Amino acid sequence: MKRDTLLPRSALLALSLVGGLAACDKIKDAVSAATETGPATSYCESLCDWAVACAIEDRPDEDEAELNELCLDQTHVSDSACAGAENGSLSPDERVTLALCTNEVDATPNCDAIIGDWSELGPADLLDFLPPIECMTTDPEGATVTYNEARDAVMESGDALCDRVEAGFCGLIADCLVDKGVPSDNRGDVVEQCGSIMFGSITSGCKSTNKYKADLFDVNLDREVAKKCVSGLKDESACSIISTGFLASTTGGFCVASVAGIDDLVGSAGDLADAFGVSL
Repeated sequence: MKRDTLLPRSALLALSLVGGLAACDKIKDAVSAATETGPATSYCESLCDWAVACAIEDRPDEDEAELNELCLDQTHVSDSACAGAENGSLSPDERVTLALCTNEVDATPNCDAIIGDWSELGPADLLDFLPPIECMTTDPEGATVTYNEARDAVMESGDALCDRVEAGFCGLIADCLVDKGVPSDNRGDVVEQCGSIMFGSITSGCKSTNKYKADLFDVNLDREVAKKCVSGLKDESACSIISTGFLASTTGGFCVASVAGIDDLVGSAGDLADAFGVSL
């Protein structure tokens, strides 16, 4: 006896038709691309457009053009076919295959493979290490290598993350001291002194030990927790991070766990305030 929870045959046929029509549309778009002449968007270019956009979403202060150039340089080394697409020397068949791939990359809004939380990787997340299936029809291994080259190119370096932790804290502390009476014109001086007085040894130690080492295939828990620390700082008010309650907060916990010496924050902030003639 058939279970009444099964879809009726007409519904299954409709779903099959929808899936088939969607696939047909993709093929029609790709075939249309094959009729064009001249340069085509290469696999390298499509990957870098996606990867750089995701990186900039996470780190808007990065130089987008510089990041894109780095990504293109790395992906071109691993995929010589990209040059053929960009100089217009592909055959019609190659253009169809490429278009099916790049159209799928363009339709991928998910940035988890670039800015995801790798400390919480699960079995399903392993797919983030693979490009769209449409890009793996002729050379799966090569397509995967190029895909991961693009992801690697836009990874924030360990030293850059050390600097971003410092910038996140010092920006808030400077705003706090301005609120307490330091002239706003001197905000830059506060940031600079915060870096040398409060974070000199923290940041130098972070870099010398490569604490936040970036490795695409090896999860660095210190790095992942530091990213949560910096992300959380964006939601903190100016003087909240120098309160005793900050260290017990969710963001404070991430910062204590990943930033050596940050638990001395309140005392060192007081010294910085004294240097600028204000009281906390």
